Amino acid sequence: MVDLSVGGIGQTQFQPRVSQDLALTGPRLAPELLGQELPLEVVAALPDGRYLVKIAGRELVAAGETALAAGRVYQVQVTRVDPSLAVRLLPVGEAGLNFPGLGAAVATLLREPNAFAGRLLQLGRLLPAVEAESLAGLRQLVAELTAAGAEMPATAGRQFDLTRLPATLGLALEAGLAAGSEAPAAGLLPLLLTEPGQNLKAELLKARSWLSRREPTAATGELKSLVQDLLAMVELNQVLNNPGVRPFAGLQLVLPFFPAAAGVDVWLRVERRSDDEAAASDPALAVYSLVVYLELAAFGPVSSRVVADFRRLAVTVEVSGRRQLELLQEELAAVKEDLQSRFAVPVHFRLQQKPGGEIRSGWWENFSAGLPRLVNTRA
Repeated sequence: MVDLSVGGIGQTQFQPRVSQDLALTGPRLAPELLGQELPLEVVAALPDGRYLVKIAGRELVAAGETALAAGRVYQVQVTRVDPSLAVRLLPVGEAGLNFPGLGAAVATLLREPNAFAGRLLQLGRLLPAVEAESLAGLRQLVAELTAAGAEMPATAGRQFDLTRLPATLGLALEAGLAAGSEAPAAGLLPLLLTEPGQNLKAELLKARSWLSRREPTAATGELKSLVQDLLAMVELNQVLNNPGVRPFAGLQLVLPFFPAAAGVDVWLRVERRSDDEAAASDPALAVYSLVVYLELAAFGPVSSRVVADFRRLAVTVEVSGRRQLELLQEELAAVKEDLQSRFAVPVHFRLQQKPGGEIRSGWWENFSAGLPRLVNTRA
């Protein structure tokens, strides 16, 4: 099959269509992945024209006609698992839902599970050296988020509440502005530049506007890069939870948290399933699941899944080492007793030790389930 294009006046060129298929060699993929859409990360370009890639937590070698870029994440569909492996690159914006720039945020979060919190810590270290009134709100807010400004009255004596983070990050910024009777027709930025900001996204937008008017230097360049990264991560949270494009009933969030002054991204996925007609009409009969994932520097990856319905509450926690397992087992009785006191149904608790790579793979599969045709992962 060929594509017809016009090259110059009266000149017609026929260009062969480059195949979007990739053959994969290496560890086998699970049969149930056939037909599924998954992110494929290009780890490195190999000298022979092939690529080292990562998909579903496994490293394989990919070969095909399409040139791939190292460090990028592509959305693919698994087209064959036996006797050989093959995937097909999916067209960008295939369903008309293309959000430029957010693919870079996905790729960063895939490589660095604590990238959101890490970027905020970096920003907190840079901002005190930049004397600009336009950045005062961002400086204070980042200090509060990271608990770096202990001398501030607003920070002293209180712990930051995770449940307040979505509003503090500005995930409902546009909805709030649209609901205001004084919202200007010219767009969001005029209001953001004149009203005191109460959330991270508003302050980042102010900072971006201020930086666009400054002469570029090494310091402003680093600051601009951090502001852009953080804006993309806030907006990724917004896109993932837009009711018009979210592919499941629930929420999916990546929230930065700072226990003991360390930066940790807490990954949350909440889903409601109605397995039959009765459950669909009665919320009390539905099944609710909560998946939480985080990586602690001295502890490693931790994944927790909570499944609840009107019959029981089941909690599974996975850690990567024997010592980590022993530490959690010491607290198991107290945690189970606390949970049982809060719920009227029986509570079942299970601790498991798994390889770190397997835990990370499970986290990525849960997160990527909300990505197909949602975000341009090739941006």
